[in-house]
Amino acid sequence: MQLDLASGPVVVLSEIADNPDRAAITLDPGGACNGVWHGIRELLGDEVDALSITWILRAGPFSYPDAHDSPEEWSQILPTLVGDHLAATLREIRLLGAPEVGQAVPDWIRDSDVVRTVHDLAG
Repeated sequence: MQLDLASGPVVVLSEIADNPDRAAITLDPGGACNGVWHGIRELLGDEVDALSITWILRAGPFSYPDAHDSPEEWSQILPTLVGDHLAATLREIRLLGAPEVGQAVPDWIRDSDVVRTVHDLAG
């Protein structure tokens, strides 16, 4: 399966160690996508199509308190739209290979330790 980036924007969600355990993206990837999508809609309007977004999960040594030597991994989250809510479980996450990461994620994001929110990017 190849990434189809012609259909819309890319959103990268990073699992961060100091997030509360109950807020881990891997516990509810669909909920994480849903929260970001609703934030985007507040800023840009209701016409933003959640399924046109390529959803990427980034995890690595910064993700968990005991993961200091873990390799960085990039995965695609494949949510479904159920009414006005995005849904996805770990079954809808697909590990990406290096060529796909290079295609989907700009260098400034891959090389960054900066965590930014939708509001940071809009302001």
